[in-house]
Amino acid sequence: MKKQDFINAVHANTDLDLSRKVTGEVIDTTFNEITNLLKAEGGTKFTYPGFGTFNIRHRAQREGVKPGTTTKITIPASNTVGFKVASGWKKDQI
Repeated sequence: MKKQDFINAVHANTDLDLSRKVTGEVIDTTFNEITNLLKAEGGTKFTYPGFGTFNIRHRAQREGVKPGTTTKITIPASNTVGFKVASGWKKDQI
């Protein structure tokens, strides 16, 4: 599903009297705020009950192999975002 398809689906399934443009702005603002919360100092997770939890995961420095040359390289430590689905989804077996 593309972003516009998602906006159209949300717009069609809401009882609010919002234009598609405003619906898109609300969705963009929601995802921007989740991103800001996770980026904020001390912000390690965001939980939305019934949906799931977004959290920051730390990946340690590790050794890797450069494709094509088989030269060993060091991959630096990094942070990434993980998602854990809410238990209700598991019961429903999507």
